[in-house]
Amino acid sequence: MLKDFLHVIWMFLLVTFVPRYIHTVVPIPNPISMLFLAIISIKFVDKDKLNVFGVSLSYSKRSVFFGILAFTFLCLSSLILVPFNILFSINLQTLKEIYPRNLLLASILLFLFNSIEEMIFRGYIINKLTKIGENAILTPIALFISGFLHAIWHLNKFLNFRFYFISISLGVISGIIFIISKRNILGPCLFHWLTNIFNNSVAILNSIFSYLF
Repeated sequence: MLKDFLHVIWMFLLVTFVPRYIHTVVPIPNPISMLFLAIISIKFVDKDKLNVFGVSLSYSKRSVFFGILAFTFLCLSSLILVPFNILFSINLQTLKEIYPRNLLLASILLFLFNSIEEMIFRGYIINKLTKIGENAILTPIALFISGFLHAIWHLNKFLNFRFYFISISLGVISGIIFIISKRNILGPCLFHWLTNIFNNSVAILNSIFSYLF
């Protein structure tokens, strides 16, 4: 258990700091560097199989169902139970350069990048921390650690505690989807992607109207 926990910390440090340094030398998107570094670490440091990411066709329909279901409940709760701007932090400038002709490409890239994050922070970390099995104590701890590490991985949000709370909460939900989907990562990837699309929907609409009018 201790060895797996140390592997998790090593992976977190590796994918948090090294890709940012690589990007200053070679203009490679951070998520792409993260994926390659994670694969190398799993093969040569962990000496594990890549299925630790949770990428599998097994239970994929179940995973997609729970991912969409969780997103639906999240949308309803944001519109009914709490003010919209408390649950989601919308930045109108996020996609200001995206015009309608680029929306499809942007959405595909967003799904790819979100999926890489989920493979590492949900698939790898939760699988590692619950390697000895799921139980009432270990699994919730693994879900929280996964969400917490993913939150602080966003270095540009340093000490933004509102963001941390939202990110950890969404991370835990994503982790629950992963667990109940028999550790298939597709549902969490879809949930993460849809959440980001919803989060930036106002910015997307703003860019479309700016382009048209």
